[in-house]
Amino acid sequence: WKAKDVFENESSCVQHIYVLKNYLSEVQFPPDFTDSLKTQNNCGVVYNPEITGWPFIKTGKYTTFAGITQLKSGQNECLEAKYTDVIMKICEGSSEINRIWTVFEHCSGDSIIYKQLIKVLDVAPPDITGKKYLTFTVDDYDCFADVTLPDFDAVDKCSPINMVKDVSTNFGSNGNGPYFNIPIGKYQVVYSATDGCGNKSSKISELEVIDKTAPV
Repeated sequence: WKAKDVFENESSCVQHIYVLKNYLSEVQFPPDFTDSLKTQNNCGVVYNPEITGWPFIKTGKYTTFAGITQLKSGQNECLEAKYTDVIMKICEGSSEINRIWTVFEHCSGDSIIYKQLIKVLDVAPPDITGKKYLTFTVDDYDCFADVTLPDFDAVDKCSPINMVKDVSTNFGSNGNGPYFNIPIGKYQVVYSATDGCGNKSSKISELEVIDKTAPV
């Protein structure tokens, strides 16, 4: 490099540029990865290396321009990483992925293999919707009501199959009923749903049996 000012003063320096080959011994692999699906919106995520990490080498070892080069196709002339996945289901919405990385060194034909463990865990319970308040009226000729509880909706995007729905009350546990001879008063109905991975959610509805019959 040469530099000259307006008074014709000149100075120069030499910059040394090295093109260095990378070796398999320099390769670093991404750590194991665990993702807990805490909301229903997280289901269906594709766990590609852009999320879980690529093998990489640290560049700029001999200069101040340090950085990281991921070993994607075309990113490094000597080294290239490829992978295969072996997927094992833990439960309906959870799985364990054994990602087998193979890094090839094209210059020598050598390669190394590494296993990365990826866990995708469904910890999101079902979403329950239903009426918050329920009202039943006693019969005309006594002070009791026969109660058949309405059904409720439970949605689970991660583990929709094998979902178990349950209904219980503080006057019995006969599902939606019917329940006979329930006296005037206030009660609680608990709607519960458990998905295929054992995640459970509950919703409480207030139930009241009232007398709306006028005296005769």
